[in-house]
Amino acid sequence: MAFRTGVTVDTLPAADGVVLATPSSVTASLVARRCPAAAERLAAIGYASVVFVALAFRREDVTVDPGASGVLVPRGSGPRITAVSWSSNKWGHRPDTPFLARAALGHVGDPDAVDLSDDRLLDATRADLSSIAAITAEPLDVRISRFRDAFPQYRPGHLDRTTEIERALSVDLPNVVVCGMAHRGVGIPTCVREARTAASELWRRLTTDRGPGAAA
Repeated sequence: MAFRTGVTVDTLPAADGVVLATPSSVTASLVARRCPAAAERLAAIGYASVVFVALAFRREDVTVDPGASGVLVPRGSGPRITAVSWSSNKWGHRPDTPFLARAALGHVGDPDAVDLSDDRLLDATRADLSSIAAITAEPLDVRISRFRDAFPQYRPGHLDRTTEIERALSVDLPNVVVCGMAHRGVGIPTCVREARTAASELWRRLTTDRGPGAAA
């Protein structure tokens, strides 16, 4: 078995089985010639650009509920951030490390956030953290990560369309399965679960087609 990274792929590889975890527009282009019904639905999935601003604070400067994982911010309520995760609460409790928070900015109604300067992003984030969580201290460190056209936007009926995509592929390209954020959820646990399900389904098809000795 060989793993190759950094290789451009513009056609479906000749392989016994293929798992596509690419953005929906890329997946659409790869399957368009042999499964136009799936490609049409894949290409219709929209995306939004998002920016994450991660900040480190001295623990004594933060007084958030230690049992809380973060805050979701309703659109149109005032703040520019859409959510903030208390990363230190979610991923570890070492008292000798800084308190880590990660704020998200940008959505379909705020497409310009991804193009703001680092200074403006930091100013907006700190202002919102002050009003939402009374965090006014100077951060010890900041890391800003931009993800352009990276987060799929689910419209009503999305899961039905996902099922239609999978059904069309199973007929026209039974050796191809799809997974990733564009389909059944954007969270890491959901994506991991979906990837395992896709791989298991592909393995089932391959071993069923080849007969009892296929797994040997």
